[in-house]
Amino acid sequence: MAHPVTVYDGHPDQGGRVVKVITSAMLEKRSDAALALQTTSAGYSNSFIPTERKCKPCGTVFWAALRGKKYCSTDCSRKAFKTGAKRRAQLKKAAAPSA
Repeated sequence: MAHPVTVYDGHPDQGGRVVKVITSAMLEKRSDAALALQTTSAGYSNSFIPTERKCKPCGTVFWAALRGKKYCSTDCSRKAFKTGAKRRAQLKKAAAPSA
């Protein structure tokens, strides 16, 4: 059986106040829910199975747990966005009727 957990908004010795108390019954429900999620579909849902990806801007190979993750870092994501913005601007300029 789990013991109740007290949550403070700061360190108790420095004047932190009690925000909430998580009862042992609630902790048991949380652990039961977590175990139920782990046992469905062999412990993973399709969106959390790590897959090997290649970062488009830098070519680094990395592991991603999310399906939509395309870039290894925030910097590469920014580079890709800037490249895409330049490409869209060029296409827009080329498609504009010339006078």
